Amino acid sequence: MRFTPYLLLLLILVLDQPVNLPWVHNAGRPEPTEHELLQTYVHNASAVLDADRQAGKKHVLLIGSSRSMMLGEIRHHDLNADPHLDDRSRATLGEFTFDPRLAFPGANLLGELIVADELTRSGVKPDLIVLELGPEFLNEVLVESSYNQNIYETDFLLRHMKSFPREMMLDAIVRIALPSYRYKFRPEAAILGGFDSEFESKRNLMSLLLGQKRSFVSEGREVRDYAGSDEIHDEAFRAQLDSIAQTLVPVRQRHHLDAMVVHLLGILKNSGIPTVVWYPPVNPQFRQTIYERHGKELDPAGFDRIVRESGLAVADSTSFEKKCNRWEDAVHPSRRCNGLIAMAILNAAAAQR
Repeated sequence: MRFTPYLLLLLILVLDQPVNLPWVHNAGRPEPTEHELLQTYVHNASAVLDADRQAGKKHVLLIGSSRSMMLGEIRHHDLNADPHLDDRSRATLGEFTFDPRLAFPGANLLGELIVADELTRSGVKPDLIVLELGPEFLNEVLVESSYNQNIYETDFLLRHMKSFPREMMLDAIVRIALPSYRYKFRPEAAILGGFDSEFESKRNLMSLLLGQKRSFVSEGREVRDYAGSDEIHDEAFRAQLDSIAQTLVPVRQRHHLDAMVVHLLGILKNSGIPTVVWYPPVNPQFRQTIYERHGKELDPAGFDRIVRESGLAVADSTSFEKKCNRWEDAVHPSRRCNGLIAMAILNAAAAQR
């Protein structure tokens, strides 16, 4: 009798295994989650990435948030009219294409891990990868929330779970052992639907929508921005700042995500693709109201050591405001600064060779 609980557990594990079959779990699970769509999107984007390169230009692939997406606007940038660039910098930038297709609004550390994992496994090798990292990426609450909302395949969990914070790692073990839990499987839905599923076609179709999550397409329009020294009273600006403050509270100890940062950097380093880690500039009011409020939890120095110990090149944008202190909102530097930022990234990559 004392072995009964163990036998029941073994029976549950055995009976749950058929849910691993795609035709079973696809019929009784929710719609594709955001990170599943991201994996599909990156896989499909990687397949056509080489074909989309501009002839004769070196390819810089941006991984990060909307701040990285803005660097894709360098193709609309009037290099000749940029007061921050000399002739040599203009000529250098003209040799490169900055590709923002793997940068997304509101990106976080877990999302970047998915992109880097899928990209490096695809075998595609751009000339340079630029990975955006900032203190706000290292919010354990947001990473765990993102993880809990998504479904992951067993092989992904096995590759990366050792880098997860403790609670996520324990949950990953349960997901691997119990496929019905991993896929949020509802047997009644599968049975009532006759195990007929359009999950895969829906996943491919929905993943295409990620490619439309673009922003900051200038199309030659005049840039509207303001100086970092200005005191901004605009309601939309204040609302954005307040929204960011709320998402960053509470912030648990940053070091819980150190292993994931090390793991992500290791994936890119082992890929053999030249990589630059980019620290975006920080809006002065953002720094005063957000960074100072959270103190050490959002201190860039906390993870700078880890990044530099990885051996990857680092482009620190936090000093860019000395030369181009212009901002489009509470988070995004002005597109006027794109040439300056892009050259700092390329210089960091060149110094690493």
